[in-house]
Amino acid sequence: MKLAFGLLVLFAALPQMFRAQQFCGTPIPEALWNSAFNTLVAQQQINNKTQAPLYTIPVIIHVIHGGQAVGTYPNLANAQLVSQIQTLNHDYSGTGFNNWNYPASAFSQWAATQSISATNTDALGRIKIADCQIQFCLATKDTLGNTLPEPGIDRINYVSKNWSNPSGITSYNAFKSFIDNTVKPQTIWNVKKYLNIWITDANLNAIGGLLGYATFPPLTGLQGLTSVGTASNDGFWCYSQAFGSSYFYPGGTYYSGYDKGRT
Repeated sequence: MKLAFGLLVLFAALPQMFRAQQFCGTPIPEALWNSAFNTLVAQQQINNKTQAPLYTIPVIIHVIHGGQAVGTYPNLANAQLVSQIQTLNHDYSGTGFNNWNYPASAFSQWAATQSISATNTDALGRIKIADCQIQFCLATKDTLGNTLPEPGIDRINYVSKNWSNPSGITSYNAFKSFIDNTVKPQTIWNVKKYLNIWITDANLNAIGGLLGYATFPPLTGLQGLTSVGTASNDGFWCYSQAFGSSYFYPGGTYYSGYDKGRT
């Protein structure tokens, strides 16, 4: 189960890695790791011949702010935060933005010549858009079992924590060090039970345009992988204005061109 959860978290991170690469701080895995990971995926496919179960991943979003009222940037409105989870769920179920642009004859001839099972084609004979059987849900309980006033949301005032203002940090390395060594260790929830997400404001010009980065799940003894997540840093960070989707919540605060929840 730990391996399965790790693979799911990695699948969550991969789309962010290979999209808008210049704004992503997650290192690309080495070839050795990629080969070993593909072997693990193949083993999972062999061992799971029946219908894949639906995996549900509880999410906790740590919203770092400076005391602003809820809904005032960077203390984002609940609806903007929820819109990001909606986007993830649509994308991973194959019903996301632009799915209606799937060409009417896409792969239909190829599917016919390859004797593709009808369960894997739609009414037009096209290869079905994949449903990854992964669902993200906003956590309803904290680590002690208490009901959260806002499901999946942990609002943290950096002033009360005596932290620096994230937007005042003026270099890429200093910013990542602040997130990884100060913010994450002091706020992280049990990584075996929650997918941790941190969102903060940032001075994009000073940190090289960084919009987000993620850790990789640990695979014991595997070579070629950097930025492996630990109990004190596993999860991903995102620039607050690049979090959420104007498609679901047009009233949010968004970075131009990065308002669809796919930064």
